[in-house]
Amino acid sequence: MLHHVFYRKRTQITHKMAHIRKYRNGYRAEIRIDGVRKSRMFKTKRDAQIWINDIELNGIASGMVVSRLLERYRDEISVTKKGEKWERDRIGTILRHPISTVRLDKLRPKHLSSWIDDRLKVVQSSTVNREINLLSSVSHRLFTGG
Repeated sequence: MLHHVFYRKRTQITHKMAHIRKYRNGYRAEIRIDGVRKSRMFKTKRDAQIWINDIELNGIASGMVVSRLLERYRDEISVTKKGEKWERDRIGTILRHPISTVRLDKLRPKHLSSWIDDRLKVVQSSTVNREINLLSSVSHRLFTGG
């Protein structure tokens, strides 16, 4: 129970919050990212959710570097998992690599390829696969919110 309360408090500190409220003539989507509030009315709840997802993606990915995304994932998501220690270790390893300084909107396959090549010089392929799975989970959170 205490762990759940801690997690709830951590999520309130995040820099984005979105709400969809039902009104007589439709749905109002409201989002706040880093203190900037945006709001818009829609006829359907689905359209409101699509708009919020677009705003979140653009707001998050525009200037964020890989390290900030990984740190947020580590601090907000990993703490809820049973394998938190292992995820923290893997994220720490990725944060020490130059790929962590790349902006998300500038991240290309060549960056990932370079990171994979560098890691394969140090660890076995199974370890790299686990780290790729972690990056996949982080990107899935970013792009789908799930």
